[in-house]
Amino acid sequence: MLVGILMALSAGPVRVAARTLNARVGEQVGVGTGTLCNYIGGLAAALLVLAATGGAQGAQVGALLGQPWWVLSGGAVGVLFVMLSNKAVPKLSALEMTLLTLLGQIGGSLVMDGILSGTLSAGRAAGGLLVLLGLALHQRARAIPNPDGK
Repeated sequence: MLVGILMALSAGPVRVAARTLNARVGEQVGVGTGTLCNYIGGLAAALLVLAATGGAQGAQVGALLGQPWWVLSGGAVGVLFVMLSNKAVPKLSALEMTLLTLLGQIGGSLVMDGILSGTLSAGRAAGGLLVLLGLALHQRARAIPNPDGK
């Protein structure tokens, strides 16, 4: 469990760096081309990791052929995520983007938990509302001018 927690915590700053880099590329070459660059780079990195770890064995890659169509849907949804992020990141601070993305993930998770596993509860919904309250407090604090003008 601890390893999973540490990996999830490590993924956070990696995600912030990736979306910042992706947004800069998107500003340079356009959102669509920037998204394509993200996936070309991601494919190259994935192939290198698979080759380096021995994960690109024929049997494993061949196993993809027998899978249902939706196994590639994560990549398709990822394209939408990258495109939306590439548009939003230049307009928001890193913290705002993180909080808003987290809020969207919490909302989406509540819906998916309710639909897929029937585990939507009042406690989980209240947790999502607390995050929304935190975001609102952050935005309010940001809107109040600093007395020293900074």
